[in-house]
Amino acid sequence: MKQTDLGTTGSALVSQWQIGKPLGETGSGAIVEYKDRDPQDSLIGIPEWLLKIVPASTMLLVSWLNMKRRLPETIDKSEAAEQLEKAHASLFMALQPTEPAKILKAMEAVASVFNAALPDELGIKVYISILKDMPHVALQNACVSVCATHKYSNMPLPSAFLSAGGPSKSLLESTKERVRLAINNLNAMQ
Repeated sequence: MKQTDLGTTGSALVSQWQIGKPLGETGSGAIVEYKDRDPQDSLIGIPEWLLKIVPASTMLLVSWLNMKRRLPETIDKSEAAEQLEKAHASLFMALQPTEPAKILKAMEAVASVFNAALPDELGIKVYISILKDMPHVALQNACVSVCATHKYSNMPLPSAFLSAGGPSKSLLESTKERVRLAINNLNAMQ
């Protein structure tokens, strides 16, 4: 393996877009500080399924409060508090474990896609016990992902659903934390 000379690492290997300054320039201005970023940029890349749980306007409010530590001029404190509490409640509900009947229905749908037989009664209980803590939306996303990537005409293992649904669950949890921080920032305002 060829060892890289430390003199060639750094800004010479990345583009201006990645570091925010022309190549070769360094200093504290090379990275845009979090508080100086445009909150609108935080909406880029939010999945459609998450925007059904927390609307884009509320996501923008969360970013505004967490980045700027103040409210946008278009909204008052009581309206912001109402939006944030509603978002927090929606995320709390979205993070609830999936009901066994919905897990079974998801398994039936995946088995149908692969023209595979469902496991026997004990196997179904195992799937349900493994997948029971996954939020419903994460299980839905996992089923779509597994159906898109599973290569064999058999029932995918529960671990495939866990790994495919993990990013959705993590995004829900981190969004809930961002909303909680925005509520704290709003409460700290005069």
